[in-house]
Amino acid sequence: MDYKIKDSRLFLKLKIIPGASKNFIDSVKNNELIIKIKAIPSKGKANSELIKFLSKLLRITKSEIIIIAGKTSRHKLVSLPETAFIFFKRYLTGD
Repeated sequence: MDYKIKDSRLFLKLKIIPGASKNFIDSVKNNELIIKIKAIPSKGKANSELIKFLSKLLRITKSEIIIIAGKTSRHKLVSLPETAFIFFKRYLTGD
């Protein structure tokens, strides 16, 4: 999976699948981390749910999660604190 660390930030490509029965990380496909989200893609609800989910999962504040690109798309580029790399390492490196 493609990722980049720059200026103490981790940049990840995500594919969000809204309307799931629960929030969870599903898999890696086409260099994107697939995350299923409960919320529907209406008026930013899925983005808000994604940020809330990642915040709880990584134990970071919501303000530390930035959607760089794809605010109205299922394909997103997000910026997270570099410390998130430790959590995502198994997805990013296959370890």
